[in-house]
Amino acid sequence: MPDTNHTFDVTTDWTAIELQAFHDLYQSVNFGLGSGLDFSVDDMRQIFSPGVFGFFALDNETLVGAARVFSDDIYCAWIAEICVHPNWQGNGIGGMLMEEINSRFGHTALYGEAFKNQVDFFTKQGIKPKEKLVACSRAPLASS
Repeated sequence: MPDTNHTFDVTTDWTAIELQAFHDLYQSVNFGLGSGLDFSVDDMRQIFSPGVFGFFALDNETLVGAARVFSDDIYCAWIAEICVHPNWQGNGIGGMLMEEINSRFGHTALYGEAFKNQVDFFTKQGIKPKEKLVACSRAPLASS
């Protein structure tokens, strides 16, 4: 059940985010599950390099949600992921992150990939399935 006693803030400054909190958030939604995912400061610099934009939802100083967007900042933007910690889901955090993304990238076409259980969320945000688009992917290749 949503908790209406919280006020969430969004920052776009990844340097204000604790690495362990970022790691824990991603693990909480099974991103990188089983891959030994661990973030260093250098990883964070790469993850949020030029052309990659981060949006971080905070409950006081606790990281509760994050989104990454890849964009040329002219024609198109691509939502790489939106994740909200399971303990905070249902509080409008995903929608709040989308509002920030829409505000920042309203001048571009916005694309996003969604798991089947996320299609309704994206549709409510105005990002609708397109009949002629198909998402294709592969897991990271094993390192030699």
